[in-house]
Amino acid sequence: METHKSIISFKDDTVVKTLKSKKIRKPAEWISHYQQLSLNNPSMVQVHSVDSLGTQLEMERVHYITTIELLFKDDRLWHLVNKSVLCDIIYTVNFSWAQSMQYSKTHLEQDWYIMNTDVSLQNIVLTEELEIKILDPESYELLETTPGERWAFDYSEKYYMTQINLMSKIQKFNYV
Repeated sequence: METHKSIISFKDDTVVKTLKSKKIRKPAEWISHYQQLSLNNPSMVQVHSVDSLGTQLEMERVHYITTIELLFKDDRLWHLVNKSVLCDIIYTVNFSWAQSMQYSKTHLEQDWYIMNTDVSLQNIVLTEELEIKILDPESYELLETTPGERWAFDYSEKYYMTQINLMSKIQKFNYV
């Protein structure tokens, strides 16, 4: 399977994802931090390896039904939505942010953060087991804040916009 961003191949229970337009910065350091984060977050896709160039990842294969974005748009999927699924979706979005901040505080040097730079309802899925998973692990990036140049929190807008989008969809879903 190929998209404008990557080439994805499947091997049994693993996926090999080759990035076309992006590289993971500091691949050895990145995988160490990503794996530490994912140990305490079952919603994160498990990454087994990343090559030294930061362009190819081997990770767990996620068998999913739909993205969360489509879950609320397609009335044929509404039977899958229940209190447990709703709470898990909300928890996943909020926990991923809070966990990244806590981890950055306790495990990374001053001015460094690890956070998902592309969190959206299109990158979060409902699995066949009715679990919530965050796709695109390469979107978790090691970011340095350099005063006057770069600010890691430029990506925080993605989190709150995703929360607003999610709450809007849940409200519309409940009133239909």
